[in-house]
Amino acid sequence: MGLDLERIKENYAKKSDEELLYLAKYDIASKNDEVVEIIKEEIVKRGLDSDLIKVIDNQKKELTEAELNQLITAVKKTACPICEQSFSPLQAAEIQKIRSILLVTNYSSTPMITCENCISKEKNKQLILNFLLGWWGFPWGLIRTPIALVKHFTKPNNDELLMQAFCIENQGEIILGAKKSNGISDFLKHYHKY
Repeated sequence: MGLDLERIKENYAKKSDEELLYLAKYDIASKNDEVVEIIKEEIVKRGLDSDLIKVIDNQKKELTEAELNQLITAVKKTACPICEQSFSPLQAAEIQKIRSILLVTNYSSTPMITCENCISKEKNKQLILNFLLGWWGFPWGLIRTPIALVKHFTKPNNDELLMQAFCIENQGEIILGAKKSNGISDFLKHYHKY
């Protein structure tokens, strides 16, 4: 039993522009080639940003080292999404957060893409909050808090890997954002919820 391509075309024709943008940026890798061509045709038919085709093609293949470096460079030269300064290149870092109340412990390690100064401020803020609020859960608060504190004081070797993973995962936003004056910075604000 094959795909009903006409029905699939009708389905994508009914989708809003925002839904097609989301598909092109984030959900194309899971689609088969015939469906991808239908989505591309719909994007062209509607006159949406022509770079969406490039975004789709990039997601259907593995990025070359040059393409990945181009994405990383675009992100690094963006103004910081927090302080909005552009005097130093953006960096990636993992921020450890731990909060505990009795038997419940919440632990997260999230990537942050900002300037070195803003990363340092956030890490110091989380260090204090982790120290004050991490211990209060049994048993995980007592176990995870020292781990989070130690990670704060050690310089991880994976910052460049974090930046690469971020750029691969969000290449659609980066490619499209690079065309606008604050596009990547605005995306980073949304990504970090600032």
